[in-house]
Amino acid sequence: MRWGHRVTGLAQDAAGVTVTCATAAGPAMLRADYAVACAGAHGADIRRMLGVRFAGQAFGDLFLICDIRTDLPGWARERRFYFDPPWNPGRQVLIHPCPDSTYRIDWQVPAGFDESAGARDTRIRKIIGDRPYQVMWSSVYKFSSRVADRMATGRVLLAGDLAHQFSPFGARGLNSGVQDAENAAWKLAFVLRGWAPDALLASYHAERHAAACENLEVTSATMRFLVPGTDAERRHRLATLDRAAADPAARAAVDSGRLAEPFWYSTSPLTTPDPARPVRGRPPRGAVPPPGPGILVPDVAIFSAERAGARTLRAVAREGFLLLCASGADVAAARRATAAVAAPVRVLDAAGLPDCGAGLAGAGLAGRGEVWVIRPDAHAAAVLHDPGEAEIAAALRRALGLAGAP
Repeated sequence: MRWGHRVTGLAQDAAGVTVTCATAAGPAMLRADYAVACAGAHGADIRRMLGVRFAGQAFGDLFLICDIRTDLPGWARERRFYFDPPWNPGRQVLIHPCPDSTYRIDWQVPAGFDESAGARDTRIRKIIGDRPYQVMWSSVYKFSSRVADRMATGRVLLAGDLAHQFSPFGARGLNSGVQDAENAAWKLAFVLRGWAPDALLASYHAERHAAACENLEVTSATMRFLVPGTDAERRHRLATLDRAAADPAARAAVDSGRLAEPFWYSTSPLTTPDPARPVRGRPPRGAVPPPGPGILVPDVAIFSAERAGARTLRAVAREGFLLLCASGADVAAARRATAAVAAPVRVLDAAGLPDCGAGLAGAGLAGRGEVWVIRPDAHAAAVLHDPGEAEIAAALRRALGLAGAP
């Protein structure tokens, strides 16, 4: 961590990246094998240095956000959305319950609105009535919806708000940035330790750019519903709300924001497809696809004879690659296949975990004869049916971006 260093230049060559910084003591140069550009929403200069385009749009709508602490019986377990209420005409208000009797209120407000504490109190009173409350935090914001055309350029990876910005409905900005970091971390570690080729890093763009585009599509649809910009969008929202008021089956069409979820790397170049487990598009809001190639595995509790006590599948997976062998699978072939790669690969024999078989099966994992290849980020790279050594080795090599993988 170096404070007071403003990046003024980025240069790359075949061996690494040179970052030039302006400091109080004069220019400074930093050298690394790779760099991750995560300068946040104000990283336009970094994108220009990298020649990365950042297409999209900025929205002019203003939002007043305020966290209050108060007692609201019956409000703590669900979000509330008000569309065009009389106390915020023509705009909506969102109320999110948070821990410790705290509520986040998010008003869409017009330009030039009264930002005084008195006006804010009036807004709050319209919602909570005459009861005591404490303001914990308040701000005004606007947002953009943009995605960089490249999430990697040479030896520099782009992550977080520097690479993508979304409307806040669904909490997909920060969550997606964390997933960027997780994706980059294991790949950089494997390349720097000589466990995988540089080509593995090419999959960072393929996976995280697809995730960013998914988030953009989902949040843009929510934005069009919550803040309609055309007469057609307004008519659609009104008709949807009218139907939902009378028909419970129509309520799923009310787009109040699809909460953040892990991206499904089913089409990644690292993923070995399984025709028996196709990913059939985006599941309904609030649902997840069944486990399969590219999907984050369920965090099932397991017991390992090698270690005392219970652990979870994801915790074990994060120690390297994991081969989860179901009952009936050729465990010996899986162990031999690990020699095909230099990376750390553990073999977990589900048959040796008799207390966990029901949990694995109940989560859709480890059907008889299956071998699951699980990445360090706990996404399945392959689900193989009664595989031999060569098939397991090929899936491992593919998941590591090694040349010659099918």
